[in-house]
Amino acid sequence: MCVTCFVVSAQAQAPMPQPSPAAPTTTTAPSTAPTDEVITPDQRFQRGKRLFEYRDCPATIETLIDLAVPGLLDDETQQLEVHRMLGICYALNDQRREASREFSSLLSLDPDHQLDPFEVPPPVLELFEQQKQTMKARLDELRKARERAKDDFGDEGGVLVERVTTVRETPWVTAFLPFGLAQVANGDTAKAAAFGTAQGLGLLVNVVGYWGSVVVVDQGTKNEYTQEEANLENVFWYGHLIGAGVMLVSYGVSVADALWNLEAEAVTASKATKRPLTAAEIKKLRRIERAPPPAPEALTPPSTP
Repeated sequence: MCVTCFVVSAQAQAPMPQPSPAAPTTTTAPSTAPTDEVITPDQRFQRGKRLFEYRDCPATIETLIDLAVPGLLDDETQQLEVHRMLGICYALNDQRREASREFSSLLSLDPDHQLDPFEVPPPVLELFEQQKQTMKARLDELRKARERAKDDFGDEGGVLVERVTTVRETPWVTAFLPFGLAQVANGDTAKAAAFGTAQGLGLLVNVVGYWGSVVVVDQGTKNEYTQEEANLENVFWYGHLIGAGVMLVSYGVSVADALWNLEAEAVTASKATKRPLTAAEIKKLRRIERAPPPAPEALTPPSTP
């Protein structure tokens, strides 16, 4: 028997060693989730300005888009710069509607703003000038309003007007007051004097006529009536009736006039005081005007030859 053949046969029958399964390994991938970085509006503005200087318009728009809303930046110059940079970047990205909106906000804050022709290309200047022409009437109104504010209140251009108004409340029962008091309650002094005089004279004549008649009658009961006493008594009695009639008629007319002209609440005095607005108040009042729709030619890109 061949020894060599036996060895080979034994090796052929021996089981081949199986590799032990490797233990599963867990590999932790590095987190790619973005970390929210909290930065102030001023820091965001500075970052957007640096990106704009490198003409990275997509990143500039992403950084500055939130600052287009008023109230985040305290400096109006920075607010102007935000609209200028966004408008230029939108125009360079061929987003003409968005560019027109930002240029409109820019011109609403500064109607006389001009873009630097050495900084921006001609198509951007053309779009800016088109938006300025679209807003021409509005810009003229803004210039006039600023001139009036400057003439009235100096360079600040903002004042707070505080008005104190005194309101007179007139109840309807005051219409029945005599001697012109109803007209006084309504604030009509001329009519009050007229009605007061008429009713006062009527009352005086009425009282004098009544008591004069009483005195003459009393004298006549003691002595026999003479013709003169009878005539005098008639004068006093008719005077008493006329006085009562004048007083009643004038009182009735006075009540009707007071009811007709009655004002439940009437302004009797008004006082206005002015003071300059504080910086905090001006910040609260800042608003970016909604951009008017761009001109049709502004939305049509220039044809290339």
